[in-house]
Amino acid sequence: MSAAWIDPLAAQACGAPQIDRLEIDAGDLEAIELMVQSLAVQHGWWESSAPAVRTFGRKSPDRHPVARMMYSVPGARRPAAVVDIVERADPGGGGFVQSYRSGWLCLYRFGIDEALPGMQVLLGEHPEAEVIRYRPRQRCTLRIGDRFVKTFSDDRGRQLHADAVALWRASSEGELAFNVAEPLGFDPATASQWQGLVVGRSVTAELERAAVGRTSAIQTPAAAPVASANQAVRGSGPPLGGDRQAEAGLGLACELGRALGTLAVSSISPSTVTGREWQLARSERYLKRISVLRPDLIHDATSLLAELREGFAAAGPGRQVVLHGSPHPHQWLIDDSSSADATLSTPHRVGLVDFDRLAFGEPELDLATFTTEVELGSGDTDVLSGINRAFISGYEAVAGSINPDLLRLYEANKRLALAMTAATTLKPGAWPKVARRLQRARDLLQVAR
Repeated sequence: MSAAWIDPLAAQACGAPQIDRLEIDAGDLEAIELMVQSLAVQHGWWESSAPAVRTFGRKSPDRHPVARMMYSVPGARRPAAVVDIVERADPGGGGFVQSYRSGWLCLYRFGIDEALPGMQVLLGEHPEAEVIRYRPRQRCTLRIGDRFVKTFSDDRGRQLHADAVALWRASSEGELAFNVAEPLGFDPATASQWQGLVVGRSVTAELERAAVGRTSAIQTPAAAPVASANQAVRGSGPPLGGDRQAEAGLGLACELGRALGTLAVSSISPSTVTGREWQLARSERYLKRISVLRPDLIHDATSLLAELREGFAAAGPGRQVVLHGSPHPHQWLIDDSSSADATLSTPHRVGLVDFDRLAFGEPELDLATFTTEVELGSGDTDVLSGINRAFISGYEAVAGSINPDLLRLYEANKRLALAMTAATTLKPGAWPKVARRLQRARDLLQVAR
């Protein structure tokens, strides 16, 4: 790897052959980080004593750029630099360019993003803004005081604000059993959606505590199942009583399920509809990316997609409800200081955030998002299964029964997404994880038959 950074115009004149596959090893990552550090210090982006830390990295060999990385200084409010690996250097993109294998390594300072002019304006007007999530040329989420701001490369924030208004109305009128962020407006000048905060801490820690350590009480067949006040846990497996942490986790999971059920049966009318074809199209893209990186997996990927299509076709028609779109545990908050007093600003104990995928669709899609993430957690597998059963039971108690086979199909679909995520990570040695997730998808398809 050359150590010389050159002008983007000169790089474009050189051209570059097609990059068919991209293998980045630990040595490559170390070399890139050293170069980022050297260039950033040279141009005064941060102090030399502060090391560059990679906070994001993904390979996308079927798209442009073929790989993207972000670097930050620990403790900083915003990222410091973005590094792209591209086939051809873009002279209009600015930054610094260096030859890399059969392509180019392009380094940009954070904040210079022509596709997100609103982000640059907001960062200039609010130097105290903290970057929560940034996807170059797509979107950026900021925290400015007690407000969250999402700015986009298009007009998407306008519809998200309209959805937020509908959610706030439904919550204010008692339709939803969870807290939502107060809508504060949409600013067309910066293509940004503004919202208030949802009070609380993540529920993931509570669920994780429930799953750590297997106690003798959990193994005792005579112990009574524990869910919440309505004793909603169902399903096979050993009884889960006696362990207080497990009981608390099961009760919380049931409460979350019931809360999500109130969204499903609410009067909210989303502007979009998601369905099986859309999910299958995503799975096809996921498997294509895996196959580009590992051509030897093309046959397995093709057969998995065919099985998934057959399964959805055989599942019969489903029912349409209001979906969150991605209600995994990290989207839920819990606030023990709240009560059932509707006069409070946070009348419910739990809150739900990030409704960017609000839509009409089959309930099994929302449930699969939650159960798949829980299953991936560490801890006692029986407790994790019990948490999922409690969540589903709570949901069904409010929103009606679900189709177990359809749930398994959506869970298999989620596993394909997770396999793609593992395949495109920049962390070395990810392929055993990809294989495990593909196998889990196959197992779920077998159960759904």
